[in-house]
Amino acid sequence: MSNTRRRRYVFNIINFQKPDSLYNYGLRPLVFSKHTHNRNGVGWVRAGYDICYYTNGLRNRQTGKPFYTLTFSINLEHENDTVYFAYSYPYTYSDLKVT
Repeated sequence: MSNTRRRRYVFNIINFQKPDSLYNYGLRPLVFSKHTHNRNGVGWVRAGYDICYYTNGLRNRQTGKPFYTLTFSINLEHENDTVYFAYSYPYTYSDLKVT
């Protein structure tokens, strides 16, 4: 997201189909702040609080199985920043070829 404000944000990501998630066992989303990276060289970090993964009451029309929602809050520290979120550490094809 871009053009951030220094405040709390709450995200609700819907329509997951797995009945359980590592987010229920302590996993936190990964966050990358361009401002922090440019200033301190810090890259991806685990962040967020009030993290919850739950059944949201909606059902898949084809299978009848429930959909799930991931909810988390985060306090962004910088005005006019660009911030990225990820489930796992991103890597490029070039990174993959090196290993």
